[in-house]
Amino acid sequence: MPALRNTFRLTLALLVSFQFLAGCERKMLHGVEEIRLPRTASRNESEIKFKSADGTELAGTMTLPAGGVVKDVPAVLLLPGSGPTDRDGNQPGFTTNLLRDLAWGLADNGIASFRFDKRAVATNASKWPKDPDQIGEFFSWSRHIEDAEAAFWAMTQAGGTDEKRLGIVGHSEGGLITIELANRVKPAALGLLATPGRKFGDVVAWQLERSFKRSGLSESFSRQLLADNERIMAEIKKSGTTPSDIPPALAALYNRSVGRYMQQLADLDPVTAAARYSGPVVLIQGEMDIQVDPKLDAEPLFNALKKRGKAEMFLLPLASHNLKPVEKATDLGIVGPVVPDAIDHLATFLREEFGLEPIKDERL
Repeated sequence: MPALRNTFRLTLALLVSFQFLAGCERKMLHGVEEIRLPRTASRNESEIKFKSADGTELAGTMTLPAGGVVKDVPAVLLLPGSGPTDRDGNQPGFTTNLLRDLAWGLADNGIASFRFDKRAVATNASKWPKDPDQIGEFFSWSRHIEDAEAAFWAMTQAGGTDEKRLGIVGHSEGGLITIELANRVKPAALGLLATPGRKFGDVVAWQLERSFKRSGLSESFSRQLLADNERIMAEIKKSGTTPSDIPPALAALYNRSVGRYMQQLADLDPVTAAARYSGPVVLIQGEMDIQVDPKLDAEPLFNALKKRGKAEMFLLPLASHNLKPVEKATDLGIVGPVVPDAIDHLATFLREEFGLEPIKDERL
């Protein structure tokens, strides 16, 4: 249903199989399989395979700045938004290349990065449980945290990075994972991109209400769907399963696999959790974001973070939830290049925290 396009995209779907480039060099390093991909003029990339806490093997791309021998480079883990999102930030019918563009932009600024395919991406379908009763736990929120933590340590073991200058940068749902993971691995810096500052259920209800209004649904139908959403969320929080009587208009949001995920995520207060991290944090968000609100989400996060240490916030004019250029709030803002200021602000912040010299702006 068009009205639900801008809700959290949690439905599992099949992706076209990702074909790795031929002629790649393979090696094992500290138990992590690395496949070196062909170099470009501005970056070196490697395919990294690693195992999560439950034994599920995942894969991603390590991007290093171009050069001869790359050693002791600062690096960040890049975490995507919700749904079956791949390492580049894409889903079936939903191509943003957000994480790929961030990785390349950071490499141009002397910062390495690692990004990986989430377990819900179709290239991992052979690893999904065959028993329907195991699906919920396999795709639970705790598994997402474990995957990110395993990816973080895989990044440190891949070689070339400085273990004292590591960060995490998350977009949307990935920002929430960043907050949770930060209090486990204690990175040197964080980047929160379009990250919710309210509890999950509050954000979903807000998204639905706004989506219904934009789509012109009748007030009575909208009220009924919002009431249904509240009932469904209450059942999920209680039992960890999705009820059987989901209205068709909400079916894409509440498929069978997400009950355990939502139950675990429901009680996360991003503001409180983020404030427990003592290191520097940068928040970056598009002013035209229709999925996460600058005032209701970014500002409370920023206010809490600046009370406990260094925090910076940048609101980007005419930028969407995916940090793409838009002319008005109703534009989807999915395709196209990332707004240059998003990469500039992120890279400048990280370079400062990692002790790198500022890059001279040739535009001046």
